[in-house]
Amino acid sequence: MATTLARWLGTLTPQALGTLLSRRPEALAPPSPRDLADLAGRLQGRLGVLRAYEAMTLPAVQLVEVLLAFQCDSRPELAELVGSEGLDEVLRLLAEHALVWEFDGRLGLAGELTSAHRQPLRLGPGVAALLDQWTAAELRGLAAALGLEVPAAKREVVGELAARFADGEWVRALAATAPTGAEALLDRMAWQNPGWIGVSSPPEDAVERPDAEAERWLTRHGLLHVDKLRLLTMPREVAVALRGSEWRPPFDHRRPRPRLEQLDMRVERFLALPQFQQCEFVGSVDALEHLELQAACILARLLAAFGKCLGEFSPLAGDGVELYDETDCGHDCSSR
Repeated sequence: MATTLARWLGTLTPQALGTLLSRRPEALAPPSPRDLADLAGRLQGRLGVLRAYEAMTLPAVQLVEVLLAFQCDSRPELAELVGSEGLDEVLRLLAEHALVWEFDGRLGLAGELTSAHRQPLRLGPGVAALLDQWTAAELRGLAAALGLEVPAAKREVVGELAARFADGEWVRALAATAPTGAEALLDRMAWQNPGWIGVSSPPEDAVERPDAEAERWLTRHGLLHVDKLRLLTMPREVAVALRGSEWRPPFDHRRPRPRLEQLDMRVERFLALPQFQQCEFVGSVDALEHLELQAACILARLLAAFGKCLGEFSPLAGDGVELYDETDCGHDCSSR
Protein backbone atom coordinates (compact mmCIF):
# COMPACT_ATOMS: atom_id res chain seq x y z
CA MET A 1 0.00 0.00 0.00
CA ALA A 2 2.94 2.35 0.72
CA THR A 3 4.13 1.80 -2.88
CA THR A 4 0.79 2.98 -4.26
CA LEU A 5 0.92 5.95 -1.91
CA ALA A 6 4.42 6.84 -3.12
CA ARG A 7 3.25 6.80 -6.72
CA TRP A 8 0.28 8.98 -5.83
CA LEU A 9 2.54 11.42 -3.98
CA GLY A 10 4.56 11.74 -7.18
CA THR A 11 1.48 13.03 -9.01
CA LEU A 12 0.81 15.88 -6.56
CA THR A 13 1.61 19.48 -7.33
CA PRO A 14 4.08 21.22 -4.99
CA GLN A 15 1.18 23.15 -3.46
CA ALA A 16 -0.89 20.00 -2.84
CA LEU A 17 2.13 18.20 -1.36
CA GLY A 18 2.81 21.18 0.89
CA THR A 19 -0.80 21.11 2.10
CA LEU A 20 -0.51 17.40 2.91
CA LEU A 21 2.73 17.85 4.83
CA SER A 22 1.25 20.73 6.80
CA ARG A 23 -1.51 18.33 7.89
CA ARG A 24 0.96 15.53 8.68
CA PRO A 25 4.08 17.30 10.05
CA GLU A 26 5.31 14.17 11.82
CA ALA A 27 6.36 12.80 8.43
CA LEU A 28 9.09 15.46 8.24
CA ALA A 29 10.64 14.71 11.62
CA PRO A 30 14.46 14.39 11.52
CA PRO A 31 16.09 12.74 9.74
CA SER A 32 14.26 14.07 6.69
CA PRO A 33 12.74 11.46 4.34
CA ARG A 34 15.15 10.55 1.54
CA ASP A 35 12.57 10.11 -1.21
CA LEU A 36 8.86 9.66 -1.86
CA ALA A 37 8.98 5.98 -0.87
CA ASP A 38 10.46 6.94 2.50
CA LEU A 39 7.86 9.69 2.90
CA ALA A 40 5.06 7.26 2.05
CA GLY A 41 6.32 4.85 4.69
CA ARG A 42 6.25 7.58 7.32
CA LEU A 43 2.75 8.64 6.32
CA GLN A 44 1.65 5.05 6.92
CA GLY A 45 2.96 5.04 10.49
CA ARG A 46 0.37 3.86 12.99
CA LEU A 47 0.55 6.79 15.42
CA GLY A 48 0.45 9.46 12.70
CA VAL A 49 -2.42 7.79 10.87
CA LEU A 50 -4.55 7.40 13.98
CA ARG A 51 -3.87 10.95 15.16
CA ALA A 52 -4.86 12.31 11.76
CA TYR A 53 -7.96 10.11 11.75
CA GLU A 54 -9.04 11.35 15.19
CA ALA A 55 -9.25 14.87 13.74
CA MET A 56 -11.51 13.88 10.85
CA THR A 57 -15.08 15.10 10.46
CA LEU A 58 -18.04 12.76 10.81
CA PRO A 59 -18.58 12.38 7.02
CA ALA A 60 -14.93 11.41 6.60
CA VAL A 61 -15.18 8.77 9.32
CA GLN A 62 -18.38 7.43 7.78
CA LEU A 63 -16.70 7.19 4.38
CA VAL A 64 -13.75 5.27 5.83
CA GLU A 65 -16.16 2.82 7.45
CA VAL A 66 -17.87 2.24 4.10
CA LEU A 67 -14.51 1.66 2.41
CA LEU A 68 -13.51 -0.85 5.08
CA ALA A 69 -16.85 -2.64 5.25
CA PHE A 70 -17.42 -3.02 1.51
CA GLN A 71 -13.80 -3.11 0.30
CA CYS A 72 -14.53 -0.49 -2.35
CA ASP A 73 -11.72 -0.24 -4.90
CA SER A 74 -12.92 2.69 -6.99
CA ARG A 75 -14.82 5.95 -6.74
CA PRO A 76 -17.80 4.64 -8.80
CA GLU A 77 -18.22 1.70 -6.39
CA LEU A 78 -18.18 4.10 -3.47
CA ALA A 79 -20.63 6.48 -5.14
CA GLU A 80 -23.01 3.59 -5.77
CA LEU A 81 -23.22 3.03 -2.01
CA VAL A 82 -23.30 6.58 -0.62
CA GLY A 83 -24.19 8.73 -3.64
CA SER A 84 -22.01 11.26 -5.41
CA GLU A 85 -23.17 14.40 -3.59
CA GLY A 86 -20.49 15.62 -1.22
CA LEU A 87 -18.22 12.68 -2.06
CA ASP A 88 -15.48 14.67 -3.79
CA GLU A 89 -15.14 17.12 -0.90
CA VAL A 90 -14.80 14.40 1.73
CA LEU A 91 -12.35 12.37 -0.37
CA ARG A 92 -10.29 15.53 -0.82
CA LEU A 93 -10.18 16.03 2.96
CA LEU A 94 -9.02 12.44 3.49
CA ALA A 95 -6.43 12.78 0.74
CA GLU A 96 -5.03 15.94 2.32
CA HIS A 97 -4.19 13.79 5.34
CA ALA A 98 -2.93 10.80 3.29
CA LEU A 99 -5.67 8.59 4.74
CA VAL A 100 -7.39 7.83 1.44
CA TRP A 101 -6.00 8.52 -2.01
CA GLU A 102 -6.83 7.72 -5.63
CA PHE A 103 -4.20 6.51 -8.07
CA ASP A 104 -4.78 5.10 -11.54
CA GLY A 105 -8.52 4.94 -10.91
CA ARG A 106 -8.15 2.87 -7.73
CA LEU A 107 -8.71 4.00 -4.16
CA GLY A 108 -6.03 3.41 -1.57
CA LEU A 109 -6.58 3.34 2.19
CA ALA A 110 -4.08 3.74 5.02
CA GLY A 111 -3.63 0.24 6.37
CA GLU A 112 -3.63 1.27 10.04
CA LEU A 113 -7.24 2.46 9.71
CA THR A 114 -8.37 -1.17 9.93
CA SER A 115 -7.45 -1.15 13.62
CA ALA A 116 -9.81 1.80 14.22
CA HIS A 117 -12.87 -0.23 13.17
CA ARG A 118 -12.99 -3.88 14.16
CA GLN A 119 -16.46 -4.25 12.66
CA PRO A 120 -17.08 -1.30 10.33
CA LEU A 121 -20.80 -0.48 10.10
CA ARG A 122 -21.32 -3.54 12.35
CA LEU A 123 -20.88 -5.78 9.32
CA GLY A 124 -18.94 -9.00 9.10
CA PRO A 125 -16.60 -10.19 6.35
CA GLY A 126 -17.81 -10.90 2.83
CA VAL A 127 -19.33 -14.29 2.11
CA ALA A 128 -16.58 -15.16 -0.42
CA ALA A 129 -13.89 -14.66 2.23
CA LEU A 130 -15.77 -16.95 4.61
CA LEU A 131 -16.48 -19.62 2.00
CA ASP A 132 -12.81 -19.72 1.00
CA GLN A 133 -12.17 -21.39 4.36
CA TRP A 134 -14.57 -24.24 3.60
CA THR A 135 -13.54 -27.53 2.07
CA ALA A 136 -14.90 -28.60 -1.31
CA ALA A 137 -17.11 -31.19 0.42
CA GLU A 138 -18.57 -28.56 2.76
CA LEU A 139 -19.29 -26.27 -0.18
CA ARG A 140 -21.09 -29.04 -2.02
CA GLY A 141 -23.13 -29.75 1.14
CA LEU A 142 -24.14 -26.08 1.34
CA ALA A 143 -25.13 -26.05 -2.32
CA ALA A 144 -27.19 -29.20 -1.81
CA ALA A 145 -28.98 -27.68 1.22
CA LEU A 146 -29.83 -24.64 -0.91
CA GLY A 147 -30.97 -26.77 -3.83
CA LEU A 148 -28.31 -25.38 -6.17
CA GLU A 149 -26.29 -27.06 -8.86
CA VAL A 150 -22.73 -25.80 -8.81
CA PRO A 151 -19.54 -26.50 -10.78
CA ALA A 152 -16.95 -28.97 -9.58
CA ALA A 153 -14.03 -26.55 -9.08
CA LYS A 154 -13.91 -24.97 -5.61
CA ARG A 155 -13.19 -21.45 -6.87
CA GLU A 156 -16.17 -21.60 -9.20
CA VAL A 157 -18.39 -22.94 -6.40
CA VAL A 158 -17.37 -20.05 -4.14
CA GLY A 159 -18.11 -17.57 -6.92
CA GLU A 160 -21.52 -19.09 -7.63
CA LEU A 161 -22.56 -19.15 -3.97
CA ALA A 162 -21.24 -15.62 -3.36
CA ALA A 163 -23.32 -14.36 -6.28
CA ARG A 164 -26.43 -15.96 -4.79
CA PHE A 165 -25.92 -14.40 -1.36
CA ALA A 166 -25.32 -11.00 -2.99
CA ASP A 167 -28.96 -11.12 -4.15
CA GLY A 168 -30.87 -9.43 -1.34
CA GLU A 169 -34.28 -10.67 -2.41
CA TRP A 170 -33.02 -14.26 -2.53
CA VAL A 171 -31.47 -13.95 0.95
CA ARG A 172 -34.66 -12.51 2.45
CA ALA A 173 -36.74 -15.27 0.86
CA LEU A 174 -34.39 -17.90 2.28
CA ALA A 175 -34.46 -16.33 5.76
CA ALA A 176 -38.26 -16.35 5.68
CA THR A 177 -38.21 -20.17 5.56
CA ALA A 178 -36.07 -20.48 8.71
CA PRO A 179 -37.56 -22.33 11.71
CA THR A 180 -38.94 -20.69 14.84
CA GLY A 181 -36.32 -18.86 16.86
CA ALA A 182 -34.17 -17.90 13.88
CA GLU A 183 -35.71 -14.49 13.29
CA ALA A 184 -34.57 -13.00 16.60
CA LEU A 185 -31.01 -14.27 16.14
CA LEU A 186 -30.83 -13.01 12.57
CA ASP A 187 -32.16 -9.59 13.55
CA ARG A 188 -29.71 -9.27 16.43
CA MET A 189 -26.70 -10.20 14.32
CA ALA A 190 -27.77 -8.12 11.31
CA TRP A 191 -28.09 -4.89 13.31
CA GLN A 192 -26.06 -5.22 16.50
CA ASN A 193 -23.16 -7.61 16.20
CA PRO A 194 -22.07 -9.80 13.25
CA GLY A 195 -20.21 -12.14 15.62
CA TRP A 196 -21.92 -14.21 18.31
CA ILE A 197 -21.04 -17.14 20.55
CA GLY A 198 -23.05 -20.11 19.33
CA VAL A 199 -24.82 -22.87 21.21
CA SER A 200 -22.44 -25.56 22.46
CA SER A 201 -23.29 -29.20 21.97
CA PRO A 202 -25.11 -30.24 25.17
CA PRO A 203 -24.45 -33.47 27.09
CA GLU A 204 -26.61 -36.41 26.09
CA ASP A 205 -28.82 -36.12 29.19
CA ALA A 206 -29.20 -32.33 28.99
CA VAL A 207 -32.18 -30.47 27.57
CA GLU A 208 -31.30 -28.69 24.33
CA ARG A 209 -31.81 -24.93 24.11
CA PRO A 210 -34.85 -23.94 22.01
CA ASP A 211 -32.78 -21.89 19.55
CA ALA A 212 -30.18 -24.62 18.95
CA GLU A 213 -32.13 -26.11 16.04
CA ALA A 214 -32.62 -22.69 14.49
CA GLU A 215 -28.89 -22.04 14.76
CA ARG A 216 -28.05 -25.33 13.07
CA TRP A 217 -30.49 -24.57 10.25
CA LEU A 218 -28.97 -21.13 9.69
CA THR A 219 -25.42 -22.48 9.53
CA ARG A 220 -26.48 -25.37 7.30
CA HIS A 221 -27.97 -22.87 4.82
CA GLY A 222 -25.08 -20.41 4.92
CA LEU A 223 -26.88 -17.50 6.58
CA LEU A 224 -24.46 -17.88 9.48
CA HIS A 225 -20.98 -19.36 9.58
CA VAL A 226 -19.49 -21.11 12.58
CA ASP A 227 -15.85 -21.82 13.45
CA LYS A 228 -14.26 -24.42 15.72
CA LEU A 229 -14.72 -22.15 18.74
CA ARG A 230 -18.48 -21.96 18.09
CA LEU A 231 -18.25 -18.29 17.08
CA LEU A 232 -21.08 -17.48 14.74
CA THR A 233 -20.43 -14.94 11.98
CA MET A 234 -22.98 -13.33 9.70
CA PRO A 235 -21.64 -12.55 6.21
CA ARG A 236 -21.81 -8.92 5.15
CA GLU A 237 -24.15 -9.68 2.24
CA VAL A 238 -26.63 -11.43 4.53
CA ALA A 239 -26.67 -8.55 7.03
CA VAL A 240 -27.16 -5.95 4.29
CA ALA A 241 -30.02 -7.97 2.81
CA LEU A 242 -31.74 -8.39 6.19
CA ARG A 243 -31.46 -4.68 6.93
CA GLY A 244 -33.83 -4.15 4.03
CA SER A 245 -33.72 -2.97 0.45
CA GLU A 246 -33.93 0.70 1.59
CA TRP A 247 -30.91 0.57 3.88
CA ARG A 248 -27.88 2.60 2.85
CA PRO A 249 -24.60 3.22 4.67
CA PRO A 250 -24.77 6.52 6.59
CA PHE A 251 -23.05 9.47 4.92
CA ASP A 252 -24.02 12.83 6.47
CA HIS A 253 -22.08 15.07 4.10
CA ARG A 254 -24.31 18.05 4.92
CA ARG A 255 -23.76 17.85 8.67
CA PRO A 256 -23.12 21.39 10.00
CA ARG A 257 -19.90 22.27 11.79
CA PRO A 258 -20.33 21.79 15.57
CA ARG A 259 -20.09 24.58 18.09
CA LEU A 260 -17.18 24.29 20.50
CA GLU A 261 -18.05 26.92 23.11
CA GLN A 262 -19.00 24.41 25.80
CA LEU A 263 -15.85 22.39 25.36
CA ASP A 264 -13.78 25.58 25.19
CA MET A 265 -15.08 26.58 28.63
CA ARG A 266 -14.04 23.23 30.14
CA VAL A 267 -10.59 23.45 28.60
CA GLU A 268 -10.17 27.07 29.71
CA ARG A 269 -10.95 26.04 33.30
CA PHE A 270 -8.27 23.41 33.02
CA LEU A 271 -5.70 25.78 31.52
CA ALA A 272 -6.28 28.23 34.38
CA LEU A 273 -4.85 25.74 36.90
CA PRO A 274 -1.46 26.89 38.25
CA GLN A 275 -0.16 23.33 37.97
CA PHE A 276 -0.83 23.35 34.23
CA GLN A 277 0.79 26.75 33.62
CA GLN A 278 4.18 25.13 34.21
CA CYS A 279 3.54 22.33 31.70
CA GLU A 280 5.51 22.50 28.45
CA PHE A 281 2.52 21.21 26.49
CA VAL A 282 0.47 24.38 26.98
CA GLY A 283 1.32 25.56 23.47
CA SER A 284 -0.45 22.56 21.96
CA VAL A 285 -3.88 24.08 22.60
CA ASP A 286 -3.36 27.20 20.50
CA ALA A 287 -5.11 25.69 17.48
CA LEU A 288 -8.14 24.44 19.40
CA GLU A 289 -10.54 26.86 17.76
CA HIS A 290 -9.67 25.47 14.34
CA LEU A 291 -10.41 21.83 15.21
CA GLU A 292 -13.54 19.82 14.57
CA LEU A 293 -15.43 18.50 17.58
CA GLN A 294 -13.85 15.07 17.28
CA ALA A 295 -10.33 16.46 17.43
CA ALA A 296 -11.26 18.81 20.27
CA CYS A 297 -12.56 15.89 22.32
CA ILE A 298 -9.33 14.00 21.76
CA LEU A 299 -7.37 17.08 22.83
CA ALA A 300 -9.50 17.40 25.95
CA ARG A 301 -8.70 13.80 26.86
CA LEU A 302 -5.00 14.46 26.31
CA LEU A 303 -5.20 17.54 28.51
CA ALA A 304 -6.87 15.44 31.18
CA ALA A 305 -4.07 12.89 30.90
CA PHE A 306 -1.43 15.61 31.27
CA GLY A 307 -3.31 17.00 34.25
CA LYS A 308 -3.48 13.57 35.82
CA CYS A 309 0.29 13.30 35.53
CA LEU A 310 0.56 16.71 37.24
CA GLY A 311 -1.78 15.65 40.03
CA GLU A 312 -4.90 17.64 39.09
CA PHE A 313 -7.67 16.72 36.66
CA SER A 314 -10.89 17.58 38.51
CA PRO A 315 -12.09 20.41 36.17
CA LEU A 316 -12.69 17.90 33.39
CA ALA A 317 -13.97 15.09 35.58
CA GLY A 318 -17.71 14.61 35.49
CA ASP A 319 -18.13 16.47 32.21
CA GLY A 320 -18.45 13.33 30.14
CA VAL A 321 -14.78 13.34 29.13
CA GLU A 322 -13.05 9.98 29.41
CA LEU A 323 -9.70 10.19 31.22
CA TYR A 324 -6.75 8.25 29.94
CA ASP A 325 -4.46 6.34 32.22
CA GLU A 326 -0.97 7.73 32.73
CA THR A 327 0.42 5.10 30.37
CA ASP A 328 -1.73 6.53 27.55
CA CYS A 329 -0.24 10.01 27.84
CA GLY A 330 2.50 9.32 25.33
CA HIS A 331 5.04 11.47 27.22
CA ASP A 332 7.41 10.77 30.07
CA CYS A 333 5.90 12.66 32.99
CA SER A 334 7.68 10.67 35.71
CA SER A 335 10.16 13.48 36.35
CA ARG A 336 7.48 16.10 37.09
